[in-house]
Parts: sequence; structure tokens; C-alpha cells
Amino acid sequence: MRDGDIDSVLGEQVREAVGARSGLISSTVAANLLAAVLLFITMHGRVAAAELYGWFAVQIGFQITRAVVARQYWRQPPDSSDCLRTWSRLLSGLAIMSGTLWGLAGMLFYLPNSGTHQALLAILLCGLAAGSIPANAMLLGGLLGSVTAILGLFIVRLIWEADESHWLMAAMLSVYWVFVLNWGRGLNRVLVDSLNRHYEKQELVEQLGQQKEAALNAQRAAEAANVAKSKFLAAASHDLRQPMHALTLLSGALLEEERPAELKALTRHIARSVDALEMLFNALLDISRLDAGVTKPVARDFALESLFERLRSDFSVMAENKFLRFHIRKTKVVVHSDAQLLEQILRNLLMNAVRYTEAGGIVVGCRKRGDGWRIDVVDTGVGIPLAEQDKVFDEFYQIGNPERDREKGLGLGLAIVRRLSGLMNLPITLRSQPGRGTVFSLRLPAGTGEEETVSRVPEIPGVSFDSLRVLIVDDEADVRTALALLLVGWGCDVMDVRSYGQAMTELESSDWRPQLAIVDLTLSGKENGIALLDWLRSHLDADLPGIIITGDIAAHRLLDVQSSGYTLLHKPASPAKLRALMQHTLAWS
Repeated sequence: MRDGDIDSVLGEQVREAVGARSGLISSTVAANLLAAVLLFITMHGRVAAAELYGWFAVQIGFQITRAVVARQYWRQPPDSSDCLRTWSRLLSGLAIMSGTLWGLAGMLFYLPNSGTHQALLAILLCGLAAGSIPANAMLLGGLLGSVTAILGLFIVRLIWEADESHWLMAAMLSVYWVFVLNWGRGLNRVLVDSLNRHYEKQELVEQLGQQKEAALNAQRAAEAANVAKSKFLAAASHDLRQPMHALTLLSGALLEEERPAELKALTRHIARSVDALEMLFNALLDISRLDAGVTKPVARDFALESLFERLRSDFSVMAENKFLRFHIRKTKVVVHSDAQLLEQILRNLLMNAVRYTEAGGIVVGCRKRGDGWRIDVVDTGVGIPLAEQDKVFDEFYQIGNPERDREKGLGLGLAIVRRLSGLMNLPITLRSQPGRGTVFSLRLPAGTGEEETVSRVPEIPGVSFDSLRVLIVDDEADVRTALALLLVGWGCDVMDVRSYGQAMTELESSDWRPQLAIVDLTLSGKENGIALLDWLRSHLDADLPGIIITGDIAAHRLLDVQSSGYTLLHKPASPAKLRALMQHTLAWS
């Protein structure tokens, strides 16, 4: 690679490490400030005031310094190799200093006689360590130093207590530390390799620009890059889901315990962040399912009014909270389509309409068009300029949200709408004027029935978890621990193991028999959860209910689970979703 391309790669690494140009502060600084405030509130009155106020003042000053450094970068970006290397060392040093401040918090604010505060401190530092990976992924030195400082100092404090329980906790955190470091190194390698390949391909295109075959070669390179991106997304999503899944379950377990009000408030903040990540993961999963061909529409006749009634119930309150008029016209129309997927399309369109309408209202209606019907979703919102109307259906594309505010959505709703409408062969059109509003129109074939209604989902009979014997198989220690804690809190009798072989050994050497198995899809080596559930059914109980849990979104993996017939749950899974799925699986197995 040419020297200029090497500098370009380093320049991209530095630019990504600094963060977005828009806004007063970067998301990394904002997250650190929020975490510092929450920790200050939690520890106030419980640790020495001088230490707490001193640490808090240094933390605020340091984060302000990081914001100033970022603004200085954007005022005068580096224009030489030496400047780039200086910025790289500076940003790595700032990342390590930030990690050191959080590691010192783990040492200074450790309360030996309060298991609750120890657990909360451990969760906060583990979350910060995991969160520092995407924030510092471009600069390996800063990434490794930050994670090591955050967890290493806290582990030293645990060892200092010199008793068995603290040593055990230190050992568990050490395992988590190694996992996060390995994940960070892998992510850094993938990102840097992607940048290198990007500039190598640029060089190739320049060399072949005058040749007759240039266009064809460029197309093949683009297709290869797209495949690599898809593989990277699948791998990164899986690795991100592991620590976040553990954090989700730990948050749920804390919420179900009797805790002081301020600790519950802190836990809800953690849960809110997890919910935001889960929303993103679920949207990406919907797109992955559609691209993989796992989602298959099942068309039939149904009364449109039954779907409209659910939408009225769910969106009227949201519109009322924004003082908007909201009306879905009643209809006796019968259409022929997949009711569930059509509802998902309309929900995404209505969510966009509510989100981008500040005054006026929203109307949904159905009109006869030719031999079919047309559903219109009309709003008086901000509107979409003509030049942007094709782009709004692209992934992560948003108008008027350069700061990527989650309150304004993720930019994936209309991408899912486009895929679903294409899958169901339902043409969708868009008409809009800035400042006057938007109309999305969807064409549907007419049904032949007489006002049929959607079949009601049968109610799930009550299922008790008291003394329910549950087998957990997952090669991630943190996930096993978190899931076991949650299930024990629900009254379950839990056996958790790390592998196929350990599960067989433990079950064959005891009289304990599971009534439900929750198994990770991808285990160590070539082991997988489907084969393990098949073995359990063939050797223990042919009717044993099984749940496959995974963070993998690769197309062939999703198809494997679908064809196996086992229930599928995606990481990160909220405690409420897990509980509902367990009840459903036990009731109907």
C-alpha cells in the first residue's frame, strides 16, 4: 500500500476516535458524564465526601478537556503524517486516562460491607468496559489500556479484601476482562483491515480506470465488499450481544429484588440503555431475516378493521401526548394479504408520522382503487424534500437528525417497510411537501370473503415456575451466571453448564432431569444447541421443551433453527420477553 494510503487509514482511525463533528460534545463524553453523575448520586453519603467530590471534580474536568480536544481537532484537522501520529498518541492517552479514572472509582468507592453497592459498581464498570470497545475500537493501544485500567484496578481492590468470595468475584471479572480484550482486539483488526481493503480497492480502481474492463472489475469488487460487510455485521452483532445479554439479565434481576429507591432508579437507567440497544438489534434482526429469506408471507382474507382497531388503541395515546389529532377511519373492507406483516408496515409508518409531526394530525384511511384497495397514512408533519424521498428508504438514513438522537428513531423503519412491501408484492408510494406533510400509500389486493376476522391467538394457560427444573447450556460464563440468577429468582431449580459434553456428563451421573432446556446455538468448537437438544430428547424426554438462544443473525443459522422446530430467542433478551417465551413454550409443548 502506498504511503498516502497508510496516512489515509490512520486519518480515518483518528477521525473515528475523535467522534462526530456535530453537537457540543461527543456521545462518548456524554455517556461518561452521565455515568459519573449517576455514580456520584449513588455513592453520596456512603463514602468519604472529600474522595467523592474530588473524584467527581476531576472526572468532570477531564471530560470537558476531551470535548475541547475534539473541537480543536475539527477546527484544524491534521494534514501530515507526524500530526496524525501525534493525534493518535494523544487520543490513546486520553482513553487510558479515562479508564484509569473509572478504575480509581472502583477502588475508592468500594464498600466492603454492602453487597448491593459492590454488585452495582461491578455492573457499572463492566458496562463501561464493554462500552469503551466501540468508542475506542479504532486505536488498539487506547482500547486495551482503557479496558485494562477500568477492570484491572477494580480486580486489584477485590483481591485486597483477601477472602474467598472476593477472590471468586475477582476471578469472574478476570474472565470477563479477557473476553472483552479479545473482542476488542478482534473488532480493531476487522475495522483496520476493512480500511486497508478500502484504500487498496481505491488504488486498484485508479490503475484500471483507463481500461475497458474497469467497470466490470469495480462492480465485482463492490459485490465482494458488500459480502464482507454482511459477514462483519453478523459477527459484530453476535459479539456485541454477548455482554449486552448478560447486562440485560442482571438489570432484570436487580429490579426484581428489594432495593432502596435510588438503586432502583440507577438500575432503570441501565435498563433504559439496554432497551435502546435492544431496539437497534431487533431492527437489524428484522432486516437480516428479510434479506435471508427466513420471513415468508402467508396471505389470506381478513377484515381490515380488526387490524385498524389495534392501531387505534396503540397510537391514539402517543398522538394525544403530542396534542395531535389522530383518526383511523372505520371500514368494512376485506383484503387478501399477510395480516401480521401488513400490521408491521403500518406500525412503522405510523411511528414515523407521530415522531415527525409536531402540529396538526394523522389520518389513516382505505379507498377503492381498481380491483383492489389503497391504504393512505397521511400526516401534517415536517415533510420530505423531493431530492430526499428515494433516500428515506435506505438503512440509517434520516432527515434532520445529524446528532443521531435515538428519540428521533434509528433510520431503519422505512428500510424495513421497503423490504416488507417488496416481499409481499405490495406497491408503496410516497408524496410529500416540506412543511405541509407526507402521504404514504400502500396498494392491497381485495379479499373474496365476507368480512372475515383475524383468528384470535389462544390464551396461554398459567404456568408456574416454582421448582421448575431448567438446564442452561452456554459457553459464555457471564451469560450463564446472569441467566441462572434470574431464573433462581423466579423460583426455578437450575443446572448451568458450559458445553455439550459437560451436560451429558452431569445428567448421566445424577437423577436430576430437566423440564425445560435453554441452550445457546453456538457452543465451543463445532458443538451447537440444536444437536444438544436432539440428544436430550432422544435420551431423556422425547417431549422436552427447548429454547434456542443466540446472538447470531447469519442467514444459514436462522434457517437451521427454523427447520429444527425449536423455539428461537435472540440476544439480548429482556427478562419479560424470556418469561413470556418460557410460559408459551411450556404451555404448548
